[in-house]
Amino acid sequence: MHPEIKKLVEAGKLRNDAGEKLSALEPGVFVQHKSWGFGKISVWDTTLEQVTIDFVTKKGHLMQFPFAAETLSPLPAEHILARKMTDLDGLKKMAAADPRSLVKLILESLGGKATLGQIQQLLSPEITRDEAAFTKWWNATKRVLKNDGHFAIPAKKIEPLQYRAESLSRGEALLARWHQARKSKEQIAVLDDVLKNLEEFRDTADRLSPLVAGAASSAAKAQRLDSAAALELLALAEEVAASVKVAPPQPGLSIFLRAQQNRLSGLLGNQNASRLRQVLRRFPEAFGDDWATQAGAILPKAVGPRLASEICRAMVDLGRPDALKAAFDLAIRSYTVTCEMLHWLASERATEPARDFLSPELLGTILSALERDTISDIRRGTKLRELLMNDRELIPDLVSGVGTERVRGVARQLLVSHGFDELSRKSLMARVIKVHPSLASLLDGTEQKREEQPLIVSWASLEQRKIEYDELVKVKIPQNVKDISIARSYGDLRENFEFKSAKQQQAVLQGQKASLETQLANCRGTNFESVDVSQVSIGTVVKLRSAAGDVESLTVLGAWDAKPEAGVMSYLAPSAQALMGRKVGDVVALNTGPQEIIEISAYANPVLAAQT
Repeated sequence: MHPEIKKLVEAGKLRNDAGEKLSALEPGVFVQHKSWGFGKISVWDTTLEQVTIDFVTKKGHLMQFPFAAETLSPLPAEHILARKMTDLDGLKKMAAADPRSLVKLILESLGGKATLGQIQQLLSPEITRDEAAFTKWWNATKRVLKNDGHFAIPAKKIEPLQYRAESLSRGEALLARWHQARKSKEQIAVLDDVLKNLEEFRDTADRLSPLVAGAASSAAKAQRLDSAAALELLALAEEVAASVKVAPPQPGLSIFLRAQQNRLSGLLGNQNASRLRQVLRRFPEAFGDDWATQAGAILPKAVGPRLASEICRAMVDLGRPDALKAAFDLAIRSYTVTCEMLHWLASERATEPARDFLSPELLGTILSALERDTISDIRRGTKLRELLMNDRELIPDLVSGVGTERVRGVARQLLVSHGFDELSRKSLMARVIKVHPSLASLLDGTEQKREEQPLIVSWASLEQRKIEYDELVKVKIPQNVKDISIARSYGDLRENFEFKSAKQQQAVLQGQKASLETQLANCRGTNFESVDVSQVSIGTVVKLRSAAGDVESLTVLGAWDAKPEAGVMSYLAPSAQALMGRKVGDVVALNTGPQEIIEISAYANPVLAAQT
């Protein structure tokens, strides 16, 4: 016998399929080679001192005894590779019926641990078919393994899964994972699993105190570099502490929110729905009486319908629908309302305070927001567009109960909107016509053009409109023409995204040009001189008193002069229209409730004052 093979025999490393010790590398022994992989000895020739091996990748391969002894590693019959050759059907059944035992077999075959990549390589495609099938199988199997104390599941896919001879309880395994976790993401995953398995700690809740304190410490370290992770760590730690009644993390979530006050929109946007609810319900503690104003200020900055929706829900649930209504009213009047906010209003239109905004004007605001979305780099209106198209009762709810003339303007806006294709515009318009049949003339083109009253605007806003028009025709449209030309040079227009995008923007720009031309041709500038202060009119300042005695001033100016944050409104705004022509002593119903007019004075034009 060759000396090297003799060493293997003496060490008891050579065994047959039944696990019995062999005196040589006999036929039937499974072996592994670092280059050719797994195989089985088919012929043992003592005369020529060579073996024939059927590798999976290379059948009938000859090796001389010395080389075989140096490069081959005998494998037991229960090794996963041997089982694949002798009992593939059995392994398939094991994968389906007892995945835990299959993973245990793999780990024991590979010395007690293996990465997910190694496991997949051993099972696919022979046992778990393609990658999608393996992923589905592994996700289900991992849930089983997490509840088995013999298996240590790593936080990262590149780290090895391990099999422990001694089983740990689920709670012990979670604590062991916590001590091994080094990064915020890993710690978040452990805390999340602790919350899902709180029954493991009912009698040993004090064991979670170091975990809660550790989470607070990690959050403090991560606050500067990864504030979103720090926020999630604190929120989870507080939830764990409250659930098992141990001391909460210090410093807590409220202190963190105050410290991050100017960054809350970005931080909250990365949280899941349940975490958002928890964090938003800490606003009263974090910001005191001003919490609703703070929450409302985030709304126009909120990215994604989830954050906007949860802020609205929290303000209603915590008893501040009035503040939410004020936030929406300001956003709509100042043109900062977002598609996410409008999606909530439309979705919750049957509840307070959303129902207070149901009107044709809200439909116009929705159309304007969707049109802005078409030229935005980040599309935010997809869900709002889908809601408008799919909810067949939305438009009827917005245009019902008002006169046709009030709806006519928004119907025209719909017919020229660049936020929808022609077929969609007609479909939406049909819903308007169902409520206001006389507007069918807009669709079939039989409506006679009516003489329109000129818009009254300030000279300053008129000059600003002219600047916008010049920039449009001298900068934006020429640049768009160049973009179309460049995009066309890329080839096949059917698959040319750049060309389609540039052409879509061209339609929007041309629509803006036509709209500005119409506005500029149909306006009259004024300095608001010699106004009639015997009644509310354009160019007057109106002082109002509420039933509670609160006094506020509103200034009624030109069509393009609205500045809601300064109390200045366009004379075309619904509130201004309600005030026009009214006199001192009259009580007017506004969005904020009944208001008594206690004083009317002339607007002090700063331009005229400077000239004087």
